[in-house]
Amino acid sequence: MAEKFEPDFAWQETAPDNCAPSPKIADDQAQPIAAETVASTAVASTVVASTHGGVKLGFLIFNVEDRALALDIKSVEQVCPAVEITPLPSSPASIVGLVNVHGSIVVVLNVRKKLGTVLRDIELSDQLVIAYADERQFALLVDDVKEVASVFPDQISLASNGQTKLLQLPNHPTPIPVYDLANLLSEQEEEQLNEALYLAFLES
Repeated sequence: MAEKFEPDFAWQETAPDNCAPSPKIADDQAQPIAAETVASTAVASTVVASTHGGVKLGFLIFNVEDRALALDIKSVEQVCPAVEITPLPSSPASIVGLVNVHGSIVVVLNVRKKLGTVLRDIELSDQLVIAYADERQFALLVDDVKEVASVFPDQISLASNGQTKLLQLPNHPTPIPVYDLANLLSEQEEEQLNEALYLAFLES
C-alpha cells in the first residue's frame, strides 16, 4: 500500500458506491440492520414520533470488541463496510487513514485506539460509520453495527462522571454509553491531523 496519499483512489473507480445511501429510517421501533444491507443503509432520522404522544430520540447501536456503544442518530450520515484505507503519515495514532466517500475525502478514526481496547488488523466484517464531529466528517471504524433504536428521554441517564449519557434498552441487560463526538480529538490531535492533511495534499 502506497505511503503517499493519492486523492483519486484508484480502487474507488471500480467500486464508487461503497457507501451508497438508502431510504431513511423513521420507525419508532428498534431497527436491526442486516449484514447484507448495511452497505446501503442511511441512518438519517433524528427525532422519532411516538404513538404514546411524546417523542423518542434515535440512536445507532454498534459494537467495538465486547462493548456496545451508541451514537446520536442526528450526527450519523450512513453506514458502509470497511474498505481500503489510505494511510495518512504523521497523523495522530488514533487516525487509521483516509477513505473516499462519494468524492469526499473522509478521515477514519480507530475507535479501538480511542477506547484503549485491544488493537487488531482491519477485518472484512468491520464497518465504517460516517458521522459529523467537531464540524468535520469522520468515518468511525467499528466491529459491527447492530440496530437503530429509539428511546424516551427518561430512558437516558448520566454516568457517575456526570457527563457520559447512558441508554437503557429493553433488549440490553446493561446501560449503553453514548459515544461522545463533541470532543472526538484533543486540541493536540486536531492540530496534528490538520498538519498531516496539509502535507498529504501538498505532496499529492
